[in-house]
Amino acid sequence: MILTTLLIYLCLRWLFRRKIFSHFDGLTIKQGLILAPLSGFVVGTRSNVTHKQFGEDLREIRFMIPWHTGYGIFLPDTAEVEEIKVEKGPSFFRLLNQKIPDQIDKLFPGLFLTLRNLVGDKIHMQFVKCTTGYWPELRVMPGDRGRSTVNIGYFPFGGTVLLYLPSSYEILVTDKQFVEAGQTPIAARKEN
Repeated sequence: MILTTLLIYLCLRWLFRRKIFSHFDGLTIKQGLILAPLSGFVVGTRSNVTHKQFGEDLREIRFMIPWHTGYGIFLPDTAEVEEIKVEKGPSFFRLLNQKIPDQIDKLFPGLFLTLRNLVGDKIHMQFVKCTTGYWPELRVMPGDRGRSTVNIGYFPFGGTVLLYLPSSYEILVTDKQFVEAGQTPIAARKEN
């Protein structure tokens, strides 16, 4: 009985451990630098994307959050929450290593989050639930403001996240790269 309890405790302690310690805490982050909003793998990047909710001429970064990594969702830049919208629908089963369809925004609805940073650019995120996971839990409302790297929620047992930026940003990550939430620079605003 004691051994079973100890094993369950150790498993839960490992599962819900805090793995991420921000190297940027207390530092001033350059304006226009976008940090990873989650811990996971980059599974694709695209330019000149049209999204049914967010508009046209966007740059897209696709992330896959494994079930065993940190589940936290962080602000990618100092920003204000502009809009949160939820559309229920089918889940995307990410565990089959299947290619994410180009029209994922039309095929798999989810939770849509729009942020406006200090420069006035809109940063959009779409969270697509996995069949074996849960819906993301966000602890923000429209009008809330926060600095870059602030935890705004979590995505239990992972899923697929799509980040959309204006075309004035340059993507700094590559496919299959592992990014750490609040630590890895993923995009930067192009200097004019």
